[in-house]
Amino acid sequence: MRILLIITLLFCSATVMAQQTLISTGPIPLGIQVRDSQTNQLLDISTLCDGFDDENLPINLWIPHKTQIILFLPEITKDKGQFYKVHRSGSPPRTIKNFNFVYGGDSVAFLGTRSHSGGGGDQIIVESPLLKVTPRGADQSILQFKYRVDWPELEVYDIFLMEELQNWLMKGLKTNADETHRTYEEWLDKGYVSKLSPDGLPENPSFPHDIKNLVLSTTHGQGIVGITLYGGKDGPQELQYMSNDENLVNMADLTPGNYMILIENRYKKYGERSISYSFTIKNSFWHQGGYWLAIILPLLIIAFAVYRYLTGRRIQKLDLMQKLSEAELKAIRAQLNPHFLFNALNAIQNLINKQDSEMANDYIVKLSRLLRMVLSQSDDTLHALTQEVEISRLYLELENMRTPFSYDINVASEVNQNMLVPSMILQPYLENAVIHGVVNGKASHIQLSVFYTDNACVLEVSDNGEGSNKGQGNSKGLNLGKERLDIITRQLGKDVKASVLTRKLPEGGFRVTIEIPKDL
Repeated sequence: MRILLIITLLFCSATVMAQQTLISTGPIPLGIQVRDSQTNQLLDISTLCDGFDDENLPINLWIPHKTQIILFLPEITKDKGQFYKVHRSGSPPRTIKNFNFVYGGDSVAFLGTRSHSGGGGDQIIVESPLLKVTPRGADQSILQFKYRVDWPELEVYDIFLMEELQNWLMKGLKTNADETHRTYEEWLDKGYVSKLSPDGLPENPSFPHDIKNLVLSTTHGQGIVGITLYGGKDGPQELQYMSNDENLVNMADLTPGNYMILIENRYKKYGERSISYSFTIKNSFWHQGGYWLAIILPLLIIAFAVYRYLTGRRIQKLDLMQKLSEAELKAIRAQLNPHFLFNALNAIQNLINKQDSEMANDYIVKLSRLLRMVLSQSDDTLHALTQEVEISRLYLELENMRTPFSYDINVASEVNQNMLVPSMILQPYLENAVIHGVVNGKASHIQLSVFYTDNACVLEVSDNGEGSNKGQGNSKGLNLGKERLDIITRQLGKDVKASVLTRKLPEGGFRVTIEIPKDL
């Protein structure tokens, strides 16, 4: 009896594993798992698709929002990996490099883990010349697998008055950041709302008649999510996302009445496809006595003049922020230019051709670390000095592997390495030192120094080349760096000083000196 019970339990466990870890039966078997990102539990694949085809691949596989799909090749070990190539979603074929996935006691080919924020899909293609075309003409040398990703849950994050939204953005705050809600104490004090929902949103707010513009922060999905406003004199209106912030929906020229916003996503696979939000614009007391017009009209004129003045100041500040963003975007594009990536790939190819696999692997690891750090910080205006130094070190190591030279990075002991500096501010100057100093100027050494003066933090990049400034003063990367510092100076105030000085050294070589505030 005990043996029978054990066999039954093993059979049940194997059945659950078969649903959670799916292995196809085609000429190139594919392993599939779907993991819940929040609970870290594997999901039952049979509940996410419309069945399975002749090769046991799921038909119309839809994975839920906030899940990970894990793909591996259970029969392809490292000794066979060179005969297989993988490409996904239109990317060029690549040889399998990762064999760290353990299945059945063996380390097998791992195609990666992908996390999706919602919508879209992916296609995986595995090719092998080892498998031939069958007599019937069916190509057995290619495995194709497609899946789709469900959209996120529909949600109303926040609701703003237009003036509130402008102040909110002026302070650098983001709507629906980390899916947290702002507070509404001021609305409670003014009587716009009597209570908040468990999620912190105002329930059925009621606004005075002079509130004409409301902005709703809701689920992002332009072209997928439909938003309809019911109520008012014009009947149902299809609302559009604002051009600057696509997750914001503007409701303008509202008249008194009861309103309901219906948010729908008919393409959503799981969960609710629509939600609604209601609010009211109260009738004006103007209907009770027009004599108030004579009293309020002068006040309205004064308020309009103040509004015009304040609006002008806001526009100036927004213009500065826009210029800063544009300069940062240009600088990010110049951070690792196509020449550097082209040379890096050539260096890897040369090492592979020389069969120096250890050096090639070391180069690839360092290049991937550099790219990962750059991409992870591409949205940050400022970051810690220690991160800037680490990016600079990786960049110099890669360039040194391609064109040998010596370099030093000296950070004075009194310097606070957690201080904030503009992100990627050093990379254009290091690149110029390598190109114009080492490659074209016969330099053998590059020096990066960080130290304090009385009122500033100084970052210096110098080389011992022939000292020619040809190409240096007009470099696009140098100009972008100066432009970024100029805009930061204007944004932070007249007392903040940041500058860049480039000069040819008397003893030979070239030096770039960057001065930024210690408390940026």
